[in-house]
Amino acid sequence: MDLHKYYKNSKDEINSSIMEIASDLAVARLVDKYKQPFKAFVEPEDPDDPDSGTCYKKSFRTITTGSMMMNTIGWPTL
Repeated sequence: MDLHKYYKNSKDEINSSIMEIASDLAVARLVDKYKQPFKAFVEPEDPDDPDSGTCYKKSFRTITTGSMMMNTIGWPTL
């Protein structure tokens, strides 16, 4: 199997899977650290549009520390 060709043809699916796994791990870490349900960490992206989805509350979004981005649970954000 040619891995370069496989990645080239499947990179969107691979990257999507990686992002889903990373998101699940981040959620689990927040829930474990703060002992609160996931809903405690998110708010609607657009309060006037119930279908807009959610985003993390401001207190849980990334912060800048020097030249490196770190999120509130201590993981580097590249």
